[in-house]
Amino acid sequence: MRASLPSSFSSDIPSSQAAVDIFKGLWKSAFPPQSGLVAGTVPNFEDARVPWADRVLGGLRGRSILELGPFEGYNTFQFSQLGATPITAVEGNSTNYLKCLVAKETLGVNASFLHGDIRLYLEHTERRFDICWASGVLYHQIDPLALLSAIARVCPRVFIWTHFFDERISSNPERYPNFVPQQDVEKELDGYRCMHYCRSYLFRKGQRPASFSGGHDTFAYWLRKDDILAYIDKLGFSEVTIRGVSMDHPAGPTLSLLASKPDGV
Repeated sequence: MRASLPSSFSSDIPSSQAAVDIFKGLWKSAFPPQSGLVAGTVPNFEDARVPWADRVLGGLRGRSILELGPFEGYNTFQFSQLGATPITAVEGNSTNYLKCLVAKETLGVNASFLHGDIRLYLEHTERRFDICWASGVLYHQIDPLALLSAIARVCPRVFIWTHFFDERISSNPERYPNFVPQQDVEKELDGYRCMHYCRSYLFRKGQRPASFSGGHDTFAYWLRKDDILAYIDKLGFSEVTIRGVSMDHPAGPTLSLLASKPDGV
């Protein structure tokens, strides 16, 4: 039996909106207002974290960026608008990858999108980048320490936005039902040992929802904030600017930071 992908035909006049409508009802992000395109509702293309990083780093123009998990290409668009180049974005979710290609074509994003596993890319690429943008990916990993170690191999600067584990999660299981303390494990990498806290996506293998945008397995491991900071310091990212810590996110506490190696290599 031949493999096949579902396809459809458009009877509309060819346009950028027709391309966006391939994923009608599946977009989370509202496209930039000036584009006139109708997609989702969340203003991700106006993400305040990118201009913040632009200011802290003294400008992104002319700098190479490796973006991990671009989702719908909104930060990629912002990098391109600020003059970063070259931009490489690696997306493991096939639907999100295709969404990124639609965003690239309709908005003129100057970036290359690759489809595949972000950690495998980091571990095998011979390229080096000025900045790694790791927003919304660390807490979707089975081995988050290994991802951080792989980032350190190719980038002297990293922006991280991530959820982290905190005592209020274990003390409030009704609010955080995804966590499975019986599957928490202690892991070690590069001589650093810490607890990894299991968070289930609450679906069985092979039953991933169509709109799912998490990791590739049925669960992931979260780290404590102090362990994230200690481990990136061990990797050489000793200059850390914390943008914010929030304990109010409905999914769990969040941390955002920009970390650099002092020698820039």
